[in-house]
Amino acid sequence: MLRIEKYSAEKKEEWNRFAKTCHNPHFFFDRDYMDYHADRFMDHSLMFFSDETLLAILPGNSDNGRFVSHGGLSFGGLLYGKDATANLVLDFFSELKKYLLNAGFNKLSYKCIPYIYHSCPAQEDLYALFRQNTQLRRRDLSVAIDLEQDFLPSERRLRGIKKATKNNLEFKEIDHLTDYWKILSANLQEKYHCNPTHKIEEIQMLQSKFPNQIRLYGASLNSQLLAGVLMFQTDRVAHAQYIASTEGGREMGALDLTFSELINFYKNKVRFFSFGISTEDNGTKLNSGLIEFKESFGARAVVHDFYDWDLTDGR
Repeated sequence: MLRIEKYSAEKKEEWNRFAKTCHNPHFFFDRDYMDYHADRFMDHSLMFFSDETLLAILPGNSDNGRFVSHGGLSFGGLLYGKDATANLVLDFFSELKKYLLNAGFNKLSYKCIPYIYHSCPAQEDLYALFRQNTQLRRRDLSVAIDLEQDFLPSERRLRGIKKATKNNLEFKEIDHLTDYWKILSANLQEKYHCNPTHKIEEIQMLQSKFPNQIRLYGASLNSQLLAGVLMFQTDRVAHAQYIASTEGGREMGALDLTFSELINFYKNKVRFFSFGISTEDNGTKLNSGLIEFKESFGARAVVHDFYDWDLTDGR
């Protein structure tokens, strides 16, 4: 018999152990990452048991009668172990519906985990969502490079790399965030009139907890930072979380050099190099200039899907 429990702090170690061994391990799902913004989200994460054996976890929060998986994460649906079968995952969703209705929820918003983060095929949850008559609400478009396949930067990118080399730009890991965050914030204000999702204090705190997973790299000239990329790394994916450049850096090919060096650096370490999404307005608008820049390194499309489930639908 399956049993669903709401996560509590006493279960932190058990949760974290499971998160590291599931189909789609990511430090996003470590409680030290999830809980850094506990003041902004009313956590209602769930744990699925058979007797005393933990079989699955679901990062989530409550939001006015809606269960969200999870509002503070880019993605994060049901995480289950490598022994989970299609029938078992169907059972997870059947029990989940009962639990959520009994807990007073009427809707579920579900963020699927992009396949590049799967350590093995793990899309049973997508079939279960189909069986429960959920609705695809949003689809963001990201791009990534499969580092085990052939890929080639465009001529424009190669010229940018050559220009950066000619200008004696230096690529290196950056051990402080302050200068970079000023560049990033200025870029976002100029282009989108917004601030970074994370405050610098939050990233500094998260980097102190996950120093091997959150790292900053960039291109400099005479010790002056011209461009940077903040990387979020898992065993399978190196993801560019934030990308920024000064005007001078753009003129000298600083980002071209940075990405070229990063892609080569990660080539034998992970399977995919992810550039992140290039969509706006819940996926309905494609930022053509942004995605063309990313595609010019050889990256191609990966979707981030969001589903809505009306729990009161009797079908």
